[in-house]
Amino acid sequence: MSADQQVPQSEDDDEVDEDEDESEQSAEVAPGEDEQDYEGIDLHNAFETAQWPRGVNGGNTGGTSSHDSEDEDQNNNRGGRKSRLTKRQKQLQDAEQPFFPDHHRSASTLSTGVSEDETALEILDNDSEEAPVFNGNPDSIEIVITKGDRYPLLNQQSPRVGRVIRKAFAVSEYQIAFCTPFPPLDDLAHYFRDVLRTGAREIDDKDVARKIKTNATYGNTLATLVKPRFTRHRREIRQHAKAEAKAAYQLTPGQSCGEKVQGLLLDDTFVYGVDHRDVRSVGQTRRSSFKSSISEEENRARSEEKEIPIPMLAFSATMLRAELLLWKFGTRQTVKFDADQHSTTYDHHVSALEELKGRFPVKFHHLMHFLYVQGSASASSSVSNGCDGRGVLGKLGWDADSE
Repeated sequence: MSADQQVPQSEDDDEVDEDEDESEQSAEVAPGEDEQDYEGIDLHNAFETAQWPRGVNGGNTGGTSSHDSEDEDQNNNRGGRKSRLTKRQKQLQDAEQPFFPDHHRSASTLSTGVSEDETALEILDNDSEEAPVFNGNPDSIEIVITKGDRYPLLNQQSPRVGRVIRKAFAVSEYQIAFCTPFPPLDDLAHYFRDVLRTGAREIDDKDVARKIKTNATYGNTLATLVKPRFTRHRREIRQHAKAEAKAAYQLTPGQSCGEKVQGLLLDDTFVYGVDHRDVRSVGQTRRSSFKSSISEEENRARSEEKEIPIPMLAFSATMLRAELLLWKFGTRQTVKFDADQHSTTYDHHVSALEELKGRFPVKFHHLMHFLYVQGSASASSSVSNGCDGRGVLGKLGWDADSE
């Protein structure tokens, strides 16, 4: 195709290991009334802001272009400090550091996020499901980028590459639900290459999987299609939590609303209704991935009772809590939304659930199985009519320590 250019093959598949000074990450979340529940976490300051680790020259290593790195080298050299990177190492570093076109945060504006009040979830057209326009070899594994464009478009790739990318979309959703919704900010490039490789292996495309592994430039270019979809998955959960909170707790502006929300935030008494009835949801497409924490040796019957995975529940609760905080003073506040700002709250929920699992495994199983059943129910209504002040743990009689 004369109008297209293809991503070159990397001559060297070695990756450069650099010394990195880990920058301190803020551990604050939004103010709340549940300080005892969040012991050890500063709840009196603003939202936490995720930070990229510092590179060898003091610059941000994540999401930066090679030009940024070179400028930093030149500036530091003026001060008498020489760059420790050779020209070849800089080339490899450039291959390891993709720029994600939907990433609304640059190295200098990490606190800027996408408005969570947008009616439609924004997603760049590079991963749209429009009719394919590819007219080359359907078995080609090369990436096609139209002349004049900086990034590939999904509908311009060969059917073979398109299958890998679409499977990677499903893998990224699986990672959010079953692993973590917060990939390592210091190694996003490697993370999304792994997502792509997993997608390629799941459809048994060994050639594409091998090329993603051995050619960082190739993998990072495909990652510009997967990263926006990962972001959209998280934002869809956020939007769902927004609707759930208002409907479940009947939130309307007023003083009584603020009092209700503060009661919900106390000891995390809110409940999130998980809905897996959509055939496209991860709950339907990954049904076999749901397991029981009780082994067959411990209890045969309970070992067959599937559970909601901890990451899925923790992220759902985190997003719902973020929405409730906006109603804390009686009227809904408008803020810029960035899921990474809530990673500390997510970690708290994961820790609490892991502790419950370790101390009271039967209670844990009952909770997670109960939520799985609720999420899989065919009932027409998936939200609560209100809150009795105790939350789901109280409703299940788990205030006591007995199993």
